[in-house]
Amino acid sequence: MDNLLVVRLSEVTPLVFTDLQGLVLDGAQSLVKEHGLTEQDLLRRFTTTIDDALSLGLTSTHDACFRPASLVFFERLASCMRC
Repeated sequence: MDNLLVVRLSEVTPLVFTDLQGLVLDGAQSLVKEHGLTEQDLLRRFTTTIDDALSLGLTSTHDACFRPASLVFFERLASCMRC
């Protein structure tokens, strides 16, 4: 598989995951076919994420996998919140 990286933690200093022995990072996500999400799906995911973050005391988040459709959704959401 392209873009495969194996890291053995015995070769690096583990910072957080003391029981973790290694990581395998790959491009497998690109093999998963996505279906189109509805506006309702996006809103449900967004509100679930925000509710979970706030319940843990987090006041800031970011989208690690930015897609142009996400920007359109967030712009629409921001516009609705100004009303």
